[in-house]
Amino acid sequence: MDDIQLKVIDAIHTHKELVNDRVKFKGMLADYLIDDKIHVNVLMNAYDEKFPIKIRNAADKTLVAIQYIKILSENYGISEINAKWSISTWCAVLGFDAVVESDI
Repeated sequence: MDDIQLKVIDAIHTHKELVNDRVKFKGMLADYLIDDKIHVNVLMNAYDEKFPIKIRNAADKTLVAIQYIKILSENYGISEINAKWSISTWCAVLGFDAVVESDI
């Protein structure tokens, strides 16, 4: 985990009540990641694709994470590195440490 990911994880855990309101959630991320639109956008792209919901309900969480890296790369034009960063950050936020440690 890099410093930005740790900051995001802390921010989301601190303000988890905002996760269900897209506008407020994005605003909170923007407040924590000032002048870092790339990371805000890649996190929001995964959010908009319902990644947090899909992975929570998945039996094979690693497979879903890999699929979403591909979705973000192909559908949004995000580099694979940034797509992996987004998905691994979301996995860490949601407590799916085994997926993060699998080096997806």
